Amino acid sequence: MKPLLYLGCPTSRRPGVHAVLCDAGFAVQWVDEAAQAIAALERMPSVVLVDLAAERGIADALEIRNRYLATPIVLVADPSRPALSDQARRAGFERVMEPPLAAEALLPVLLAFWPAVAVPGPKPHARPNGGIVACSAAMKEVAEHLKQAGTRAGGVLVCGEPGTGRRYVARALHAMHCPPESHLVEVDCAPAAGLELEAMLFGTVTDGAAATERVARGSLLFQAFGGTLLLLNVADMAARVQRRLVRVLRDGEATVAGAGKVQGSIRAVACVDPAFDVAVEEGRVRPDLFKRLAVTRIDVPPLRSRREDIPDLVARFVQDDCVQAQIPAKTISQSALTLLTSLPYRNNARELRLLVATLVEQTPGPVIMLEDVLRHLRLDAAPSGAGRHAGTLRDARAHFEQQYIGEVLDRYHGRIADAARALGIQRTNLYRKMRTLGVSRRPGS
Repeated sequence: MKPLLYLGCPTSRRPGVHAVLCDAGFAVQWVDEAAQAIAALERMPSVVLVDLAAERGIADALEIRNRYLATPIVLVADPSRPALSDQARRAGFERVMEPPLAAEALLPVLLAFWPAVAVPGPKPHARPNGGIVACSAAMKEVAEHLKQAGTRAGGVLVCGEPGTGRRYVARALHAMHCPPESHLVEVDCAPAAGLELEAMLFGTVTDGAAATERVARGSLLFQAFGGTLLLLNVADMAARVQRRLVRVLRDGEATVAGAGKVQGSIRAVACVDPAFDVAVEEGRVRPDLFKRLAVTRIDVPPLRSRREDIPDLVARFVQDDCVQAQIPAKTISQSALTLLTSLPYRNNARELRLLVATLVEQTPGPVIMLEDVLRHLRLDAAPSGAGRHAGTLRDARAHFEQQYIGEVLDRYHGRIADAARALGIQRTNLYRKMRTLGVSRRPGS
């Protein structure tokens, strides 16, 4: 993952921002003072986000810029003080983004700076399967495909719905099969126009008349030699850029100005959605590029098809978020975990990731309880459409508990002891709730 420093982000916004940045492939480090940022930059080059909501936002940004002239700095505006944004621009900071930060807006801005930041790829993950959670049969199949991909030369298509963790699968592939010192270079082809994307990838715009393609030393492709090139929204890549990319992938070499030829394989990995096949049929993806990318195809299932993975995912997210926030480790109660396992997750693992980040941030005690999950749960996210119930919040909650307890009883075929254990309550309490809410054992129990 690519390092990123965020200076002065308000604590209340960090869970949401962390989820966006993590999903976009950034390992964010929170700092509150310019001195902390400078110390971190001494250890590792990084892009820096500076929040103008901080008291010394512009002053801190200037201090960092004066110390590290080449460090890319992006400012995050404070909506309550719009004059600060104008002041920042007058001070020479051209990139000022409006909150809330969204991946589709933030990623192209950060990637535009990335050739200036040398980022080593992730070291081989201590966790099995390159770090992906694979408890379900569906994800065990994904893990097997990841192992097999290492035995084949050529590109990989990682296909799945948005939010399923396609980037995590791509990073796992890199961690499992590429040298530790190699780079994983991520390129989103959607926000950049043809010539802009061509300049980012190659560092040059050329007619391709030379014997080999030309790349600049600071280009993304130069960084990717010997490592992984991760492509997002590849169907939006201009045909001219596709042609040049195919040539580099085919030849395994390019010419660098003043340095002769650079050689080495590039593992091209494309994260695509199920509609990618339509783009290929419509001719928006060149057949020769598709052939290079589709040597191996890995289909990532939606979260609703692999609920067995949710407990381990929740444990992983809680652990990572506690480490990231530098707070004591937290755990989650069985009843809260049972509820999290039963939610529909229309936005897949990304939705679970954001919910867990919020729970870690907002739960005051060391254990995340069922009450904590309910407090942060949208009613329209509850099982069996609890959000459609009209009435007061107390009525809605009673309706939700009625539906939820009924579904847990169904899952355990009416066995009270098993259902109570899953809900994290005593059998006597479950009997009392069933009487109060009018829930009975289902037929066949």
